Amino acid sequence: MKHIFIVNPIAGNGRAVKIVKNIERVCNNENLEYEIRYTTRPKDAIIIAREYQDSENIIYAVGGDGTLNEVLNGLVGTGNMISSIPVRKWK
Repeated sequence: MKHIFIVNPIAGNGRAVKIVKNIERVCNNENLEYEIRYTTRPKDAIIIAREYQDSENIIYAVGGDGTLNEVLNGLVGTGNMISSIPVRKWK
C-alpha cells in the first residue's frame, strides 16, 4: 500500500510546503512507499485523487478544509483510505 500526500502549497500561508521535509523523513525512516503531489489550481486535488481510483492507497490531504474536501470528493467510490494533515495559518 502506497502513501500519497496531496499538498496544497498555499495552505496555511505556505506552511504545508514546510512540513513536506518532515513527511519525507518519516516515510524514509519507516521505509514506506510514498509519493508527494502538489496542487496548482482549484479542483486539482480532485483530479490527483482520482488518478489512484484503481488501486488501494492511503491518500493524505495536506492543507486546509478545502484541500480535504477536494481529496474526499476525488476518492468517493474508490478503495482508498483518506487521512488529513491539517495546516492552518498562525496569527
